[in-house]
Amino acid sequence: MLNLFAEGQVAEREAQGIIKGLTCFGSMTYYDMKRNSAEAVLHISVRNTIGMLQLNADDAVRVEWSVESLVVLS
Repeated sequence: MLNLFAEGQVAEREAQGIIKGLTCFGSMTYYDMKRNSAEAVLHISVRNTIGMLQLNADDAVRVEWSVESLVVLS
């Protein structure tokens, strides 16, 4: 599972970056995040739920992943 966090929130494992684009489709939002430490862009899908953090292009963001995640970010 991936979670997006804004500045000031706590995350155990994280990568930092900037939102470069986003697309909303019904109950899902898809973000393109450019990592601060790499040229690669991460494509992150997030379910739209009550209280979910709303991000915009050029927002600084951190993404956290759980130990159960199949994809490990490095």
